[in-house]
Amino acid sequence: MSQFKFLQIDEEGYPLSLGLRLQDKNFGKSLLKGIRKSKDRNIFLSEFENETYIIENFDEPLIAQHIHLKENLFFVEFNYELIEPLNLSTMTVDEWDRFHGFSQKDVPFVFSRKAQSDFFNLIEDFDDDGFHFQGKYYDIYPLYSDAIETSQAQFWQGRYETQQTGWDMNGPHPALESVTSQLRINKCRILNLGCGTGHDAEFLASKGHIVTGVDFSTSAIEQAQNRYGNRENLKFVQADAFKLPEKFFNSFDLIFEHTFFCAIHPKQRNEIVRIWKNCLVPSGHLLGIFFTHHQTHQPPFGGTEWEYRERFKKHFQFLYWTRLRGTSPRSLGSELIIYAQKL
Repeated sequence: MSQFKFLQIDEEGYPLSLGLRLQDKNFGKSLLKGIRKSKDRNIFLSEFENETYIIENFDEPLIAQHIHLKENLFFVEFNYELIEPLNLSTMTVDEWDRFHGFSQKDVPFVFSRKAQSDFFNLIEDFDDDGFHFQGKYYDIYPLYSDAIETSQAQFWQGRYETQQTGWDMNGPHPALESVTSQLRINKCRILNLGCGTGHDAEFLASKGHIVTGVDFSTSAIEQAQNRYGNRENLKFVQADAFKLPEKFFNSFDLIFEHTFFCAIHPKQRNEIVRIWKNCLVPSGHLLGIFFTHHQTHQPPFGGTEWEYRERFKKHFQFLYWTRLRGTSPRSLGSELIIYAQKL
């Protein structure tokens, strides 16, 4: 891990150094131009002067600042005057009506408000599903694909039965010990939705908390029960997180989230946030480990810090927000921890 450095990119697409935006135009342009996806992992890297940087982007790795039309071809301009052709066929739209696309190196970007305004002024017309340019109609599809159906129990049951459980770490998340110690969470009632085989739930119970783990899959619950069912302050429940019994509401002091939010389809995310809030007592807390990679077609679905802030801010006050580093080689550069209090 020591061979990498980390490079933060703020929500307007500027690389940061010591918390300040890079002023060196050539350095900034070189870093943005060099962004590429890792060959073996779902993260983005860039190089400059023999240094490799893991990109920690708040929004997409690249932010389109302007859209230009030259000789009937579209070009997208990023920060530091980095300009590339715009491939209209790669464009998608998120639920906030922001356009997304891919650079020449297949690096995702999102339109700024100014870029989106530029684009609308240059095309011929548009509707809810696409736009016309030079007499051709271009479809714009949702950012997250509906191709995978994750809301059915048999989908997850099949994954556990065939041991296609790459998310299972055979133990609790390695950051839990340090994070819970740092936050000094007092003994409380914890709900762990999508608990899987129960590693995280058991760890929290081992610290004295009263923990309830819930999972859709009967196979996952059976495995959790077989491993950890003897602990008195820990119980496992087979249930649909979207159809919890009323006794769950207003009953927990803390929601712990890890690998469930990324497993459900993103169109269900706002609903699960409301369920978290309903399950918490007044001033209860959310502690979550979220993926920050770009994956739109199958679980584990990705997300950005920008998206998580937008989804959570109406329901929670953020108390602690940081990227995780050095916890596991397979998740290096792609995890965010959020600790927040119910509003």
